[in-house]
Order: sequence, then structure tokens, then C-alpha cells
Amino acid sequence: MRTTKIRSIPQPGAPAVTGAAPKAASLPRDTSVSRRKSADRVRAVDIAALVDVRDLTVPGGPVGQTWLRIFRPADAAEPLAVVLYVHGDRSAVGNARTRRLASKLVTDLHAAVVVVDYSLSPTARYPVAIEEAYTAAAWIAEHGDEHGLDGARIAVAADSTGCDLADELMLMADDRGGPNLAAHVLLSPRATSVLRAALAA
Repeated sequence: MRTTKIRSIPQPGAPAVTGAAPKAASLPRDTSVSRRKSADRVRAVDIAALVDVRDLTVPGGPVGQTWLRIFRPADAAEPLAVVLYVHGDRSAVGNARTRRLASKLVTDLHAAVVVVDYSLSPTARYPVAIEEAYTAAAWIAEHGDEHGLDGARIAVAADSTGCDLADELMLMADDRGGPNLAAHVLLSPRATSVLRAALAA
């Protein structure tokens, strides 16, 4: 039996049919996310330009010396209130997130921010990190004025992974009779106003 092939004939005005699949219409790209990221990068650069950063080694602590990083407003001349920022054991003093948080606190509060580059687990065991944090607080209270830091106005701020360490630091300062720490604030959208009130002269 003979098979008859039937060829489709396009109707007048109808588009020709080809073997290729039709292209999907390209949708306009939503650039809001990329614009926001770009704006965040610009703000980070702007903030960094307003902040001086200095590393300092102070005597004391379980290994004989403790390493600090001090963030302060670039134009500040007067002794500044201090936020001792306690980062978690998965962070590091030099990482981008820590620098960004510290710099933002500096510009929002016009205060100095001190970050302890304490020894991290598992290399260092408890209580090395908490003793280093305490050493930093005691040094600020006793010698901070030599570096433009007001040792009578110190508050502790912590992120969610550093709050336990900050709690221990507050208890240790109470047990040892000082230094006087004005507040312990968990970083959140309301943290700046709470810290500003705690550090008011």
C-alpha cells in the first residue's frame, strides 16, 4: 500500500512554520538586587574613609600579651567613649563583617570601637578568650586615656555568636571589682540608641 505524504501549506498571512522552536520572550531583568548591592558597597567605602584603624598589643592575658584593633572617627581629637565589641568564635578581627560592623558603630555613635583579636578555639581552650577580653577591658579602663579612649565610659556589644562571651565578661568584671562596664548590648537595629544612652557623659 502506497503512503501519501501530505505537505502543510500555510494560509495567507500566517507565519511560516520552521523546525526550530520559537524563542521565549526575554523578560526585563530586575536590577533592584544588583543596585542595592552596589549601593551597599559604596556606603561601606564611604564609612571606611571616615574611620581610622590601628592595631595595638597590650601586656597581660594568658599568653602574656593581648592584641587589639581600635576603630575611631578620623577627625576625633577628644577622649572617646568606648564600645568593646565581642565577636563570636567563628568570626575574626580582620574579616569584612567585623570591620563593617565596627566602622558603622564608630560613625553612628562617634565613639571608639575596640575589637579583641583573642585566641580562637580549638587552638585555644577555655578560658583563654574570656581572659583576653577581660585584659582588654581592664587596659582600656587603666590606660585608654593614653590613646584617646575614655576609660570611664565603656560598654560591651556582642553579635549573636559572641553574646555568651560578653555575658561572662560582665560577670567577671563584677566578680573582680572592675572595670565598670556601662552596658552589655546585643547588636540589633535598636543597639545604637541603647549604646548612645549608656555611654552618655
